[in-house]
Amino acid sequence: QCKKCAENGLNVIFPIIVVLAMIGFVIFLVWSTVVKRLGTQGTFHESDGAKKIFISYLQLTASVTAMDIPWPANYVAVFKAQALASSVGEEFIDVRCAMTDPATIASIEYGKVLVYALLPIILVCLSAGFWVYCGRCLNIPRAKRNATMTGTIVLLLYLLYPSITAKTLGLWKCHEMEGIGSIFVVDPEVLCDSRVHRLWQNAVGVPCILLYIIGLPLFAIILLYRFRHKLLEPNTCIRFGLLYDGFKTESYMHEFFVVLRKVLIIVIAIFEDKVQVLLCLGVVGMLLTHTVMTRPFQTEFLTRLEIFLLSCSFLTLW
Repeated sequence: QCKKCAENGLNVIFPIIVVLAMIGFVIFLVWSTVVKRLGTQGTFHESDGAKKIFISYLQLTASVTAMDIPWPANYVAVFKAQALASSVGEEFIDVRCAMTDPATIASIEYGKVLVYALLPIILVCLSAGFWVYCGRCLNIPRAKRNATMTGTIVLLLYLLYPSITAKTLGLWKCHEMEGIGSIFVVDPEVLCDSRVHRLWQNAVGVPCILLYIIGLPLFAIILLYRFRHKLLEPNTCIRFGLLYDGFKTESYMHEFFVVLRKVLIIVIAIFEDKVQVLLCLGVVGMLLTHTVMTRPFQTEFLTRLEIFLLSCSFLTLW
């Protein structure tokens, strides 16, 4: 399918505007989610839980763009806007339109996967450097400075996680064609059994799966379990509060189920091409039922908001 680029001059300007908008939105989230906790000593506000529920909903709904469904154009535009507002993605940026020399689709896709593989490390280093420098300039106590730095890293990885998952697993999005073999869906001129593609899968894809897709949620679970008796302490709230904002103390692990539904939707979209919608309906329906039965949120308002937004996701798929 051909994709029309914008008029000359907009191919570079528009991506720059999108990137600046993303940076501004991330800065706002860091300020409202992490920095504000310093003044409130980590006190939970209902708005914190509502904000996280909305971000999770946007990430979940945006992940359906990976499915092989002929969505109407206006639906796709809404999904892309949701992805832009809830994760660090490149939904409105097409590198090929900004290039003067032609390049294969596969080579650009491999480059994107490599960027996503390195992005968490870059963001961790930038966050650490920023808070060390600003903390010293503003004379922020070391304990609070370290807590804020950790909270910023947790937020950035939380926003980046769905994009990393989709982009990494996308290396395995192949389609078997009779007489030709398994072709790479992103670039049908590349065979998934080719030496170069296998090299990218094994050298970049597999480490990303182990380190990020599996490693990050597992590491978060271990941290929450380790600090389970200190969840209400100010420093713990500043560092890891995003992972359990709005949940009851005994349901502090509920974020695992939130991450699970995002990953399952992406996995279904990439590895299944026959009954994608039915499987996604089943995943959303079961996790919606789980939320209704466990009611893990501190307030009734947050519970109703989560149920309402999950129902919206279910109806969108239906």
